[in-house]
Amino acid sequence: MKVAILAVVFIAASSSLFSQENKTFEINSLIEATESYKSEYLHPSFKNGKVIFMEGDPVEAKLNFNRLSNQLFFLSPKGDTLVLAHPETTSKVVIGADTFCFYQNTFLQKITHYKDAPHLFFKQIIQFVGSEKKGAYGTYSAVTSNNSNSTYTNDNQITAYMSVDENQIYKERTEFYLSDNSNHFLSAKKSGFYSMFPQYEDQLKTFFKTNKINFDKTGDLLQVILYIHHLNAGSSASQ
Repeated sequence: MKVAILAVVFIAASSSLFSQENKTFEINSLIEATESYKSEYLHPSFKNGKVIFMEGDPVEAKLNFNRLSNQLFFLSPKGDTLVLAHPETTSKVVIGADTFCFYQNTFLQKITHYKDAPHLFFKQIIQFVGSEKKGAYGTYSAVTSNNSNSTYTNDNQITAYMSVDENQIYKERTEFYLSDNSNHFLSAKKSGFYSMFPQYEDQLKTFFKTNKINFDKTGDLLQVILYIHHLNAGSSASQ
């Protein structure tokens, strides 16, 4: 019963952040103040943060995360916007209340903040769909081919070109990952849970049979995470 109550509280607290795991949004090249443009970055402005390296002292800076290019940017002392080089040398990056770890050439954002594993992370994959050209009466046409005028680079695969006053359309989906206390990552699927916690495989199989878990939904994955923490607590108490 306590696990169920904790799950409800945790899921309710997280719903505002992860209620839309798959969506479509647009960015207009001329209207930088719109919410659409802000979708490119995790935060509307740079925030105080810290880069913690595997070796050496941590560095504090004004940081932000670009969701299209999957890169971390910082402000130099002169106010220039620069990309964080060699992210593979970092242990983690903290921007305000958000924590990132670098894994397989991409940044994963942390969802749970328990003392011990398992930890839940997610990655947003943003793919370019096409562009809408502005037509009569200020409306935009259906998705069309692009003309090169200004550019945005997205999802490290393609560079999309924007002509003047076009909407650029993106689709976003989310992938989830588990990690242990040493930041070893596995996909947050059944196989990932079994591999990371072989001692609980039988209990997890029973749990998955009695609970309809959607492994593409944050709330459902949090139920599994909480259940494993419950198993860990019981195991520690019996020792």
